[in-house]
Amino acid sequence: MKLEYTLDDDDFVQYYLYTASKSKNIKKKRILMRFLIPFIYLLFSLWEYFKENIWLSSIFLILALVWVIFYPLYTRYRYTKHYAKHVNENYKSRLFKPIKLEVTSDYILGEDFTGETKINITEVKSLTEISNNFFINVTSNASLIIPKRDIFNKDDFKEEFIKKNIPIENELNWKWK
Repeated sequence: MKLEYTLDDDDFVQYYLYTASKSKNIKKKRILMRFLIPFIYLLFSLWEYFKENIWLSSIFLILALVWVIFYPLYTRYRYTKHYAKHVNENYKSRLFKPIKLEVTSDYILGEDFTGETKINITEVKSLTEISNNFFINVTSNASLIIPKRDIFNKDDFKEEFIKKNIPIENELNWKWK
């Protein structure tokens, strides 16, 4: 199977956000920050309550609640903005350039303006499908990003990987949260 496609900045951002959402370290950091800061606010609130400063205690309590409610929205925005900036700084020269990809029985052959790539099919861990992209995940923790908009027959594309006993990870419901 042969493909020709281009990548835009959103393809790279979606890849980074998907990878971040699956990272144990990033998940742990986001959970820790979501509840650590409000816990500290609650401690201050209790401290002020026992000093009989109800007004300041209430403010700390409100701050804790606001943090718990709005922190997920804030981090969603910050990560998206961070990765968009990263892509614009580091992948600007790769955007909208033609890429050729061929999946053979033994290799995945890629060609773009920088050169050629040859990946043994045995080194492919999985094919991940999200709503807009496919990611071919390689054992070296690298991935090839393939936008769905440039694949005419998505079922044939997935069938190529099924024939080679490569697992397909269906993440069509994945959404950056």
